[in-house]
Amino acid sequence: WVVTAAHCVQNALGGTAIMGAHNRINNEPTQQRIAFGVNGINIHPGYTPTNIRNDIATVRLNSPITFNNRVQPVLMPQAGDNRQFAGVTGTVSGFGRTSDASQATSAVVMFTSNPIMTQADCLASWGGNTNIIQAQNICLSGAGGRSSCNGDTGGPL
Repeated sequence: WVVTAAHCVQNALGGTAIMGAHNRINNEPTQQRIAFGVNGINIHPGYTPTNIRNDIATVRLNSPITFNNRVQPVLMPQAGDNRQFAGVTGTVSGFGRTSDASQATSAVVMFTSNPIMTQADCLASWGGNTNIIQAQNICLSGAGGRSSCNGDTGGPL
């Protein structure tokens, strides 16, 4: 199984998950490329694309993942977990755009580490839009002009 954003797979008919990649274009020895079908896609029943609520999905792969130093399982929170992460350094990674000014995506995995924002700061940065930012959201700051970009969604924080 893999965890991703629901909007990444909502219209998918299947595909290939790539784990352990440094360069997504080259088939590196450390990579695992495992196919999945449409029947393996499980989107959260409360997902709403209009306000990006419950934007999470699991995908059952056609064969097992082999865990190693580059591919590790995630620990999912328990229901009702209300921990606060403001001030903790979070790391986001992905193969998305390298700047807002470019449509080009990165062939190699990029990452940045920034502080996680308070709920109040996050809400203020979204203009007070409570349709988008609610209590269960976690916001990574764009400190130093570095943050995730288009194409990074569905990846880890």
